[in-house]
Amino acid sequence: MTVRFESAIPHPPSVIFVYALLVKFSYEDFDLSGVRTYPLASRKSKASRADFASPYRPGGGVGALIGSMPSMLAGADLRRSSRRSAMRIAPGAGSCGASART
Repeated sequence: MTVRFESAIPHPPSVIFVYALLVKFSYEDFDLSGVRTYPLASRKSKASRADFASPYRPGGGVGALIGSMPSMLAGADLRRSSRRSAMRIAPGAGSCGASART
């Protein structure tokens, strides 16, 4: 039997559903009776407000743009990279206007 679908979706949802019924995934049952929940508000955050980006003010230059980036994840990497590049270009020149936080 040949089924033809005129659709932009590679596998229509009905085909995926049928496939899921045919494929058996083996796993061992496990006991969840010991799992407990707690209020999200009671959890200590790993990020503070100061870690997030701040608005860039037009005309502030590249240093201000980099300084406005968040001090976490890729923002922290960009800040660190720009500081190292600035120090290679002009030793002792500082951090190109970016915050000293890493």
